[in-house]
Amino acid sequence: MKYALSEPGSTLELTAPTSISRPVFDQRATGPVATTYSSTYKPSFPSNFSPRSRVEQYWAARALSAETLLSAKTEHLVEVKNLTYTGDVRRAKEIADLTRAHNERLARLEKLIIVLLGFIAVFFGTILIAYLDASSSSLRSTSNRHSWAHFTIPILSPFASVVEQEVSVIGTRTIIAGLLMLACLAYAMFRYWLAKRTQPG
Repeated sequence: MKYALSEPGSTLELTAPTSISRPVFDQRATGPVATTYSSTYKPSFPSNFSPRSRVEQYWAARALSAETLLSAKTEHLVEVKNLTYTGDVRRAKEIADLTRAHNERLARLEKLIIVLLGFIAVFFGTILIAYLDASSSSLRSTSNRHSWAHFTIPILSPFASVVEQEVSVIGTRTIIAGLLMLACLAYAMFRYWLAKRTQPG
């Protein structure tokens, strides 16, 4: 690129650099971009170049200003890209930490639920076994009574009264104790879940 400067009795050609090296920004880059510009930029001029006239000084000042602005803009873009990369890395790390903490919390909650379900299954299994044992013992006692019924003759006084009492296989105390245990387990599960929900972070 040439600038032709006309003066009375002389013609001067000022040759500007045809190409200026600019850094290429890759959108897929994952690391910070290193700048090749130094903090004190000194534009290069030909060794035999020394502006003498007013026109030469004007164009030399414009070229120096343009190159200085270009270097400053390039450094600014590189700094912005580096800051953006740092922010992205920090944000990705925070998301990974939150995901890991959430997964650990869910794993602990699942283990607690499994333990509680196993305890409830054992409790109801014990009650079922006790019920079957009591029913089998009652059947054996009833069969024994029927086998000896034809040998005994009940003699009752006219002043006596026969009171039939129905006895449950599972006592009232057992039922109340089981309900209290289930209520305590439900309350503990609710408090644990509420504490985990209100815990910050």
